[in-house]
Amino acid sequence: MHIPENYTIKLNTLATSNQLPDVGYFIEQDMPPWVENGKIDGFNSSLQGWKNRKKVGPNSF
Repeated sequence: MHIPENYTIKLNTLATSNQLPDVGYFIEQDMPPWVENGKIDGFNSSLQGWKNRKKVGPNSF
């Protein structure tokens, strides 16, 4: 996996301009401010309807 230099700075810049990517990599200690400010959300809300499924595959979304 390639993580460019100044990745966190680049994400902050994208967040300021409301142009965040759909998926990103976050180090655990960097996540709380993003979650508190509503910039990222976990997959939990997306998976609520899949609770009773036995298998969730890549084509499920």
